Amino acid sequence: DVNGMLWVGTFKSGLLSYNKSTKEFEQYLDLDENGEYAVQNANRIRTIYEDRSGTLWIGHDGGYLSKFDRTKKTFKYYFHDEEDPRSLSNRRVTSILEDHRGILWIGTGDGVSIYDAKNDNFRVIRSIENNPFSIGDNYIRVIFEDKANSIWFGTDSYGVAVYHRSSGKFNHISKDSYDVEGLESNTIFCFEEDRNGNIWVGTIGSGLCVYDQQKNRFKYYY
Repeated sequence: DVNGMLWVGTFKSGLLSYNKSTKEFEQYLDLDENGEYAVQNANRIRTIYEDRSGTLWIGHDGGYLSKFDRTKKTFKYYFHDEEDPRSLSNRRVTSILEDHRGILWIGTGDGVSIYDAKNDNFRVIRSIENNPFSIGDNYIRVIFEDKANSIWFGTDSYGVAVYHRSSGKFNHISKDSYDVEGLESNTIFCFEEDRNGNIWVGTIGSGLCVYDQQKNRFKYYY
């Protein structure tokens, strides 16, 4: 993190920090007065993200998002509520990204939640039937922002969705795309951009590939 600490999310032991100077771990558990977890499955962590203010956002496998205050060592939880359209879009939090404007995007098992810091709630983006410019697949595995400030979404079964701010629309890249050469898997696991503006894509089932945005094609590395 900004202070040089290493943060570790575990499946059974909750949140840990590792101090490189002392070579010691510290564990952070949110327990009630009876020594039980304040929230069910709070010890099962899927993803951790530090925003520009130093706040840690944590996606729990138990079905919610939390914000960790490192000074007070306390957690604030955000849940999915079927009756509240401004709540988290789904119980499963898979990916977290803060973009260059400071907006927090949360990928879930059912759409994308965009955090509204002023009102402390969310705006939800989901696929719209028969709309080719919507996100396409609601199961989001990874979110990434490139150097041109476009947001890339890796989905579970629909390949890549790229959000362009200027148009407010999504473009899609999948193995079924007729205008893009070479994507062999629609299950996307990770992204990275190199110094030449190429986007490296990790897939499930077809290994690593690189997308040349100028030539509009993929090259695979098995």
